[in-house]
Amino acid sequence: MCTVTVVSKNNKLIITSNRDEVTYRRAETPRFYEVKGKSVFFPKDPAAGGTWFATDTQQKAIVLLNGAFEKHKHQPPYRLSRGLIVLELLIQDDIIAGIDSIDLDRVEPFTLVIYQNGSLHEFRWNGSEKFLKLLSRNDNHIYSSATLYDAETRLERERWFAEFLERNPQPDADTIFKFHNLKNAGNSQNGIVMKRANQLQTISITQLVETDTGLEMKYVDLLENKENPISVA
Repeated sequence: MCTVTVVSKNNKLIITSNRDEVTYRRAETPRFYEVKGKSVFFPKDPAAGGTWFATDTQQKAIVLLNGAFEKHKHQPPYRLSRGLIVLELLIQDDIIAGIDSIDLDRVEPFTLVIYQNGSLHEFRWNGSEKFLKLLSRNDNHIYSSATLYDAETRLERERWFAEFLERNPQPDADTIFKFHNLKNAGNSQNGIVMKRANQLQTISITQLVETDTGLEMKYVDLLENKENPISVA
């Protein structure tokens, strides 16, 4: 996984994620779970109990992509699932302080997009070193998983995103969702909604919208075509 965009509209952020995964790893519909005494809202991956997209009622959210800067060599066994790292960080009072202290030894490389109290950060772990960057709320961003998309394909997807923003300079959440639900008939392996021969495909789209009253999440299971709009106060 996956493809993530962050779009700023009228000083409100819209974060959208496509989960690219094998079809038998379908997640459970998002709901609140208790994680070490904290209430966290997320779609659960039943394989390891973690998630790629989590939020709470404290104006925090984390979105996961597999891989850091480039495709890495898979070297199991790993100590901890990356999806569990998402939950471990989200329950911290300060996610950024949690990143500084968390032990990532023998954790597979990953990228996080982090929303906390209106601020936006990018964090990457390449297997040996941590990289943290503050992102501007006024800029738009697209991320494509380095494990699934090579550098050339990631650049091509950046062009698609730039062209989309040229056509839609102030896109609302629904317009962005349509971009994430875009099927490229001539390039199904690398489209925003992708499908490959090994059962790997885009199986869901999750979107988080910053509002005046809190955060709102929309989750669509593409395999069953089920939509679940939820307000997270």
